[in-house]
Amino acid sequence: MRPGIASVRTVNQIIRHRLLCRPLLPLLLGISALPSPAQAEVAKAPAVEVKAENKTVNKPESQPETTPALTIKNERLRALDGSSSPWSGQFNLSYSGPSINKPFSAEAPNPGKVVPAPAVSMSGTFSLRNRLDPTTTAGVGTGVGTETPFQGPRNTRMSDPYMDLARRISIGPVMVRAGISAKQYTSYRYRVLNGYRSGMSFFSDTVYEIAEGATIGMIFNGFANSFYDSKQYKRSGQMETQFYLDPTFEYRFNSTLNFRTMTAITYLHTRDMSPRFKYRRTPDFQQLGLGITAAQGLYFNIYAKLFPFGGDPVTADNTTLGMNMIVNLF
Repeated sequence: MRPGIASVRTVNQIIRHRLLCRPLLPLLLGISALPSPAQAEVAKAPAVEVKAENKTVNKPESQPETTPALTIKNERLRALDGSSSPWSGQFNLSYSGPSINKPFSAEAPNPGKVVPAPAVSMSGTFSLRNRLDPTTTAGVGTGVGTETPFQGPRNTRMSDPYMDLARRISIGPVMVRAGISAKQYTSYRYRVLNGYRSGMSFFSDTVYEIAEGATIGMIFNGFANSFYDSKQYKRSGQMETQFYLDPTFEYRFNSTLNFRTMTAITYLHTRDMSPRFKYRRTPDFQQLGLGITAAQGLYFNIYAKLFPFGGDPVTADNTTLGMNMIVNLF
């Protein structure tokens, strides 16, 4: 073959090869001149994602506002308010002792001639409580007690079941804990001897801090009872309604110890009294004592109970020793 003819054929083969390979060149280089539909959708996706991210950053979802918990500065009121757990238990016990002149006696002074007459006793309540919200609790419980606990216990009982609802509110600098309670009398002393059937009560406990560590307050309790109709019960021994107002003063020395005094002013109406809304005021008494916060949810108040407002002088025969104890479990 002649050289010239070979050269012409070679040139023609090169041109044909380039023309055939030109459409494949972009694919070989990984570059597409026109995006495919799938590539177009992929190209749009980042723009949508960026927009969503910007919306989330620029306009965050609003969070529900939370109400700050109210601070209780009074140790006794804090113990009464109970545990912050959803479910808890609470003991509220009182010891009413004999006169300080006869500390081992089983008899208690009764200058107010209260009906039924007081006895040396340890009594109170135990309740299972449910915290409905940070300031509201509901409870079901029972009364517990025994007479002459240190002189030989007798008439030990678990009786008078009840339910209650309590709420704590703040009115400016004033802290109030108030609620209602209903009970069914089952104890021998109230139901069998005096014919008590059931009772309702309203209670409130108010404190106001007048200075650093010093608070004044007012405790109010009102009771109304129903009875079994029978001639065997003395109407004079059936207290139909009763209410009392107890002004208090407390001074907090530290987180463990405080001084507390309370004046008890009591009015009652027994079924033998006429007219219906006639009330008798029992002799007022004064409590002087020390409050001790032994641990969180554990409070003691040890006091002397005096009767300084009557005609009789304050003596060792009509002054008694007592104690209140509040214990929160869980």
